[in-house]
Amino acid sequence: MHVRAVASRLVLRLSACTLLAALAGSAALAQTRVYAGSNDSPDVLINATFSSPTMTYGTEATDGGATTGGQLNQVRVFKSTSPGCSMVAQTHSGSNNISIYVIDAAGGLHPAPGSPFATGVGTQSLAWAPDGGALYVPLAVSGAANVITFTLSCTAGGGAPTITNTGSVALTGFNQLRDAAVIGAGNGTHLCVTGTLSGNVGCFPLTARIPGTTAVNTITVPLARGLRIAPNNCGFAALGNASSVQAFTVSAGGTITATNTGTTSTLARYGAITADGSLVAVGCEGPAFTLFTMNGSCQLALVGSNVTSPPTLDLYMAFDANNLLYVSDSDSNQIRVFAPNGAGIGAAVSTSTINHAGSPLAPGGIDVALVPSLPVELLDLAVE
Repeated sequence: MHVRAVASRLVLRLSACTLLAALAGSAALAQTRVYAGSNDSPDVLINATFSSPTMTYGTEATDGGATTGGQLNQVRVFKSTSPGCSMVAQTHSGSNNISIYVIDAAGGLHPAPGSPFATGVGTQSLAWAPDGGALYVPLAVSGAANVITFTLSCTAGGGAPTITNTGSVALTGFNQLRDAAVIGAGNGTHLCVTGTLSGNVGCFPLTARIPGTTAVNTITVPLARGLRIAPNNCGFAALGNASSVQAFTVSAGGTITATNTGTTSTLARYGAITADGSLVAVGCEGPAFTLFTMNGSCQLALVGSNVTSPPTLDLYMAFDANNLLYVSDSDSNQIRVFAPNGAGIGAAVSTSTINHAGSPLAPGGIDVALVPSLPVELLDLAVE
């Protein structure tokens, strides 16, 4: 999101050395917005700001959505470079709809006009187009494979976005869609999905933002669940019937090719991948998550697992642009933050209790967005 607070003219006069030092240090000062579902009725959106090592919780947001308490709900952020166009989407498996919130300059959340938006039974997962112009909602329904496309139009600083439900498309060769991701730049070129009951993963070409009905190809992933793909087109999908994840690569044309598998601590569920594709974290059906490195050939190598004590449930997690890992600890009402690397997970750099007093299953689905630390637009700069 873009935070803009501008005087009529701002002039900084710095030495070259001072300027370089300031620019180098700005990334370290950056804050991260953190959003997580509450798995409750109403299913409020937990809203926090992380500035290491402190997590500060703000006012929760709600627009009437609800969950069944089954912890099968996701939160996905679209971070725009245009003021007023960054948004958060949240699924509600109980009320069969999704919420879309606009993020203001201070990180506050405001329901978009018409939110929540009806979707149907099986509303669990989400995928944004890279430019934020579309939001895809695959439905986890046995015997079907429908995905709903919402198109969005937003003018920078021009008020609330316009959101349109364009209807659903039935994907052939898939059964019970569980997760999704979009590859390509701009509008995106393909929508990639997992089919739990069909046990496969594949990518469908997008035309005018609408997915076609036939995948370019598929690979076998038994009871496939969570799916994530990095911008370098390296990705992974969780095997729902095993303590394992399948790594793969996707070509620009949407052809998906399996590489290798990795072993998780217990049954693999959902997870996250860094923007550079170098780290993969996978949540498990149990009190643990597992970390892998991923090389340029999209192959996994085990780093290790983190097991919580006392036990909690680590299904959902997200990386920020600095490769910090945010873990949603359901059953314990906490969010933990790690600074993992190829040498290990390490101890949490932050452990905080959320401010939601309802469901004992919170927090659930989680996503994050790194924001600028200096809310000033530089209009003039002189280096002396």
